[in-house]
Amino acid sequence: MDNRRPKIRPNVGKKIRLLRENAGLTQHELVRMAGMSITCLSATETGVTSPSIGTIRKISKALGVRAEDLVALVATDEPDLAEGPVSLVRNLVESGVDFTITINVKGKEVTP
Repeated sequence: MDNRRPKIRPNVGKKIRLLRENAGLTQHELVRMAGMSITCLSATETGVTSPSIGTIRKISKALGVRAEDLVALVATDEPDLAEGPVSLVRNLVESGVDFTITINVKGKEVTP
């Protein structure tokens, strides 16, 4: 079994920051709501660290969005993400996260 964590930075961090700012929240407000440290949030938003599945779950719950919506933003054209989508789905399944996969086929979204 591949125990490596999929590399989902910096796109997820950028999306988290955008969602937080759009909600009118400061980092301090979000960390209180999510039950996490300011250091972890800051490092996630800036792409310094890859957020764990647990961190993604906490942040998404606090922001009122689905965890899969955050991780769906992973850029597949980054070289270090060649196997990222498969590993990411495997890790989500193993951690018990509820998610939906949507595929864009010729401009139309399809859910398998």
